[in-house]
Amino acid sequence: MKNNLAKSSVCNIRQEKNVVPFISKIYIDVLHDDVFGMTLGNVQLEDNNQVAVHDQSDSYATVRGKGEYLYGQHRLRLKIEEYHSSKWIFVGITSAEILITDNATNSPSIYGWVGPNQVYINGVYNCGYGGYRSDAQKNDILELLIDCDEHKIRLTNERTNSSYELDIDLIKCPFPWQLNVILYFAGDRIRLLPS
Repeated sequence: MKNNLAKSSVCNIRQEKNVVPFISKIYIDVLHDDVFGMTLGNVQLEDNNQVAVHDQSDSYATVRGKGEYLYGQHRLRLKIEEYHSSKWIFVGITSAEILITDNATNSPSIYGWVGPNQVYINGVYNCGYGGYRSDAQKNDILELLIDCDEHKIRLTNERTNSSYELDIDLIKCPFPWQLNVILYFAGDRIRLLPS
């Protein structure tokens, strides 16, 4: 825990009192500066691995973050810098134990969201699950909250304040978790912002 906090540029410490007399829970929210790492398919990394750019041909391309998440809450912010009119950029997580694939939406450990109104849970497509309506546009900033303690993730569009949450099945998606982004259309571009 000490090493993770030392690597983080920002953290918030919250204490929940009176859970049990004389015992309180302490939460540490880490604002993590992740960068993109492993890639598969027609995607290039730029700007010190903070930007993933799809090349000039339409096809599935996967990129993962380098960070591995086991406990606590981690907030990642992503800016959509270029976005094809079909609006197909997947943002979510997968287990770091699962091999990277070009179309990871079929993986049983994948969880996340993609336009138009697509939600993937354990590699299964669910249209509009949890009321999800994709409203992301070019230049939008999306916040992905990875809550390891509560076994869930939440996606929030900062412009529209729309927010959606998924519970994670630890049997199908064991720790550690990693950021997983999938691009499909030529020229799509997404940036990991510093916290």
